[in-house]
Amino acid sequence: MVADLLPAAVGDLRGGVRAVLRGLSTRVGDAAASGVAVLTWLATVVLAALLSAGGRRGPAEALLRRLTYGRR
Repeated sequence: MVADLLPAAVGDLRGGVRAVLRGLSTRVGDAAASGVAVLTWLATVVLAALLSAGGRRGPAEALLRRLTYGRR
């Protein structure tokens, strides 16, 4: 029964995303989209380097350890 509802839910989600993003490609060019992607990647690399230098774990690793081992 749940399996019957899943395709409809995914289809609704896709429709909603399409509605939000409709026409975005006409407003943002390839160069601008590529620039946003590169800046996002660069920001994550810098953040990872800062966390590593400070001896801290990233958010995904911290969450995984919390779920696996619990609070300590």
